[in-house]
Amino acid sequence: MTQDEIKFYTYAHFKKDDLTIFYIGKGKKGRENVRQGRNKHWVNIVNKHGLNSQILAKWKTEQEAFEHEKFLILCFKDMGFKLVNMTDGGEGMSNPSSETRKKMSNSQLARNKKLTSEHKLALSIAHKGKPLSDEHCQKIALANSGKKKSAESIAKMSANAWSKTEEGRKSLSLSTANYWKRKKGLL
Repeated sequence: MTQDEIKFYTYAHFKKDDLTIFYIGKGKKGRENVRQGRNKHWVNIVNKHGLNSQILAKWKTEQEAFEHEKFLILCFKDMGFKLVNMTDGGEGMSNPSSETRKKMSNSQLARNKKLTSEHKLALSIAHKGKPLSDEHCQKIALANSGKKKSAESIAKMSANAWSKTEEGRKSLSLSTANYWKRKKGLL
């Protein structure tokens, strides 16, 4: 094969400290050295042990590389290597193992879980009285600016306004009167 005919390859990632294989992949154009787009198990191993990579075989077609990737993953798993590959190889997530499917399903179920009213109440109580940073307040103001409120929303806000209740008006009146008394030195 000439260099022009070789477009795809299979590669292995090794732990830098003990040279144990932990990942088999298929790639082209330097994929073996790319750190983005990896699963969290791969990232954890690289952070802990470091990374060495090696191209194992070169292929003319992507399909040949996919087949070799599947074969290598199967062989290394049979030999007892703990690979962090999320699938049996081939086209990424097109054929995840049953273990991976279960993990993905559980992850989605947890993400789509509705909060109970008790949980919502506990969260509400936990966040009451927490001061917001100026930056956070500005983000909230920016997110709400320009939003049109319906007549119904305006009526609800008006009806629930504390300062418009009898108790609220009395409290404001008293605090304003006390403010001016303190200011004049009468209190």
